[in-house]
Amino acid sequence: MILHIIRSASLAMACCGLTALAGTEGHGGDTLRFQFEEGRGYAAALAMEAKACSLGNDVRPEVKDWIMTNKLHLASDIQDSQHVWITDPQATCAFTQTKGKYPITLSFVTCRSGIQDSLDAAQLLIHESVHHFDIVDESFADEVAIALTTTDPRRCNEPPPADSMGQCTGQPMSESEAVSRLQPGRVNRAFSTAIRQKLEFRDCYISGCGSWSSKDGVDFAFDVPGTLYFRTLWIYLRLVNNRPQVGIRWAKSGSSWWGAINPREDDVISDCGVVTKNGVLGCRVPELSVMHTWQGKWRFDRIPTTQFIGTLHEGDCVDLVGRYSVNLVDEHGNSLRREFRWIINGKGFMN
Repeated sequence: MILHIIRSASLAMACCGLTALAGTEGHGGDTLRFQFEEGRGYAAALAMEAKACSLGNDVRPEVKDWIMTNKLHLASDIQDSQHVWITDPQATCAFTQTKGKYPITLSFVTCRSGIQDSLDAAQLLIHESVHHFDIVDESFADEVAIALTTTDPRRCNEPPPADSMGQCTGQPMSESEAVSRLQPGRVNRAFSTAIRQKLEFRDCYISGCGSWSSKDGVDFAFDVPGTLYFRTLWIYLRLVNNRPQVGIRWAKSGSSWWGAINPREDDVISDCGVVTKNGVLGCRVPELSVMHTWQGKWRFDRIPTTQFIGTLHEGDCVDLVGRYSVNLVDEHGNSLRREFRWIINGKGFMN
C-alpha cells in the first residue's frame, strides 16, 4: 500500500498537464534519457504481457477491461512514440496530445525532480500513451499506469508452461540480495555461468494460432552495419549507480560463435534493468533479425525492435522471453502473422 501511495504521488506530480512550455531539444548523454529508454521497454513489456488475473484486486473493472482490450496497441504506442527532450522547464515532466503515437515532450528540468528510476519513467510513459487513445481523463490514465506497474504474474497461480524450459523457482530476488552478488568498488559485473535457449515460432491466421514449434528451422542474429552478432550470449548482473541491473551481452560473430569464449568488450550490451518490487525485467533490443524457413527456403526478416520480458529470481536465476512477429502471405494468398519467441534461461553468476 505504501508503494502504491508513493508511486501514485510521484505520478500525480510528474504527469501531463494542459500546456507545455517551448524549449530546445536536448542533446548529449543524460541518465534521465537512459531511465526513460529502459522504462519504455519495461512499460511496453508490461502492457504486452498483462493478464486480467495478474492485475490487482483494487483495479476497477472498467480499467481492467480497457487494459485487456487495448494492451497490444498500447504496447505498440509506448514502443513507437517519439521522446522529444527539451532543456527548458515545463508545467509537468511530460506532455502529449490525444493522438496515436504522438510525440511525448519531456523536460530535463521538470522530470529530474520527479523521476527516481526506470519504474517511475515506465509509469509515466504508460500514462502518456493512454492519452493517445483519445482519453483525456487524467485519473483514468493514472489508474491504467498504476495497474500495469503493480501487476504480478504470481496472482494468476498458473503452472509454468510445459514448453518453457528453464523456468526459475523461488521468489523474485530483492535489491539487497542482487547487490550482495556484486561488491561495490570491487566487482561491477558478473556473468551467468549456465545459459539455455529455445527458439520457436507459430503461424497465426484470423481463425487462430497454431502450436509453438521449431521443427522447420529458425535462427536469430543482430544485424548492424558490417557485422552480425549471433545468438551466442551471456546474461549479466552489474551495478549502475549502486543499483543492480540485469542485461544481455550479445557475442560478436567470430569471437564466441564456436565456443565458450569469454565475453569481449566490443560485444553488444542490452540493459534490461531490475525492478525489485515484483522481479519483472523489461528491455528493448534494436535491430534484431530473424532467419527462418518459409515455403522451403531460408528467409531473412529484420525486426526493428524486440521486446524482452523476464524475471530475476532468488538462487541467481534469470528467465527472459523475447517476442516479435512478421507478416506473411501463404501459397494460397492468405495473410498470416508468424510469431516468434526466444526463451533464455541463465543460472548462477560469476565475475
